[in-house]
Amino acid sequence: MALGLVSLFGCRKRRRKSDGDGIRSHPVQHQRFMTTTTTTTTTTTTEDGYPPLDRQPSCCGDEEECGICLERNAYPIVLCPCGHDRFCSTCVLKLVASRFPAGDVRCPLCRAQVSVVKSKRPGFVGPPNVLATRVLIALAGFYCGARHRLGSFLLNLYMRRWPVLLLGAAASARLLYQLRSYLKAIVIFLHKVNLAFTFAVILYTKFVEGRGGRV
Repeated sequence: MALGLVSLFGCRKRRRKSDGDGIRSHPVQHQRFMTTTTTTTTTTTTEDGYPPLDRQPSCCGDEEECGICLERNAYPIVLCPCGHDRFCSTCVLKLVASRFPAGDVRCPLCRAQVSVVKSKRPGFVGPPNVLATRVLIALAGFYCGARHRLGSFLLNLYMRRWPVLLLGAAASARLLYQLRSYLKAIVIFLHKVNLAFTFAVILYTKFVEGRGGRV
């Protein structure tokens, strides 16, 4: 019986020792877990402490793309009065040009009538009126042929590379369109002056020739 008690006591002592070893093994496992977590965190961050660009969430989302051509919207345009701004300058000007010379320009999203086209980014000249944009498109189509490849290329080049110049030209076209009656009167006046001057030159030439013949 004494041998049985000794063996039982020895078994309990071994169990406690094994349990103690298991308890002491927890810090080691915790340390391994922390090391793995730290390594994972280190591999997913850059030197500045920020996530890589390919893993950063996009703050703009679909706002970087035009709602019509689905390309990068580098020069967003706001349609007023509805306020939709998911369109690039290229698509907006093509939309306005498609409705020239007659017809109302409407927003592709809500179908509201557009009265003013504004720029969402600073540094643009404007806001140009839709009428001014129509005049600009008409002038571009008249001088370089909007339906021709060269005209389309120049138009796209202006809309993509120099939007500030484009909107500035639209504002200038608007001013010229508003002053068209005065410009027409000036042109008619200059034409009459030119005719009068031409007639005076003809009379003077004939007078000089006639006087020279008499002498």
